Amino acid sequence: MSARTMFVTQEGPANALALNKDNSQVVIAGRNVFKIFSIGEDEFLESCNLRVGKNLNLNFSSNDVAWNVIEVFVFEATPLPPTSFPTPKSFLATAQRSLATNLKEANEITVLNTMCLSESSPHSRDITLTALYGNCNLPTLKQSQSGADHILATAATNGAVVLWNLNRPSRSKQEHVFVDHKRTVNKVCFHSTEPTKLISGSQDGTMRLFDLRTKEVTRTYHSTGYQQLKCVKTTTPMHSVGTFCMETLLVRGILSLSTIVDKPTTAPNTESVRDVQFSPHQSYVFVAVSENGNVQLWDMRRPDRWTQQFTAHSGPVFTCDWHPAEPWLATASRDKTIKV
Repeated sequence: MSARTMFVTQEGPANALALNKDNSQVVIAGRNVFKIFSIGEDEFLESCNLRVGKNLNLNFSSNDVAWNVIEVFVFEATPLPPTSFPTPKSFLATAQRSLATNLKEANEITVLNTMCLSESSPHSRDITLTALYGNCNLPTLKQSQSGADHILATAATNGAVVLWNLNRPSRSKQEHVFVDHKRTVNKVCFHSTEPTKLISGSQDGTMRLFDLRTKEVTRTYHSTGYQQLKCVKTTTPMHSVGTFCMETLLVRGILSLSTIVDKPTTAPNTESVRDVQFSPHQSYVFVAVSENGNVQLWDMRRPDRWTQQFTAHSGPVFTCDWHPAEPWLATASRDKTIKV
């Protein structure tokens, strides 16, 4: 097998690229370029230019791009006859037990949305279960394969995190814009097993976890390890307050609810986050690297503080990546070293 080198010239520098699941397409993103190419045997073929529309603002100027490559399976249970519907609560319980019984044969299934049926819809006869990467033997369920590989995310230079839906029928594929960061976003990363989770890292020193179903931020993590503080009016000397979180100050009686001002401020001494990556080994763990050379391990269920931190480099850490099979982490820095 002979090796071949292919290239394509663009109108501007590309800051990032990402492959789709089967490596048949690649997306490139930069300040002035945002395109998808099909990968042929001896050339790149442009399949989509995402920089279209009347308002080409800074949401199209990207530092990073991620492609959601998770394969999902959707299972639909056989509908019950209309005449056999019990009360909503008992029907829901029966359906849940039935699905749990059928899933005993499944291998490595992560359930996202166990039931689409609710008590407010007693006449619905469809039960949908979404699972990931299952070697499934479900004789009573009808299986169909779908995917999230039509969803892209970009980290914009203006602080926005932008979702793109390649299945949109219009020319513009922009699906949603998150404007929660205050400074440039450096990195976006989809969860390795749950396609509805997306995390970002920014120059404002925060990492934000997004729920793509509700289009909301569900967690905010500060590189200082402390939750966001609020401005307060108090006669207590601030040197005695230190970096305690607000709840601690209230419990200790240093502050009262009447002294809290609604205007938030960022926790002090936050370090810019240059890269963030979900662990492929533990679904609730992610790693973040900062400009001060630190590496932080986080439990995404605990936004108050990192679980482990160490200084890996003498300069800013630009990128990190997990080993796919071993619990190893590689980091690369301006100090001209790569460490594992």
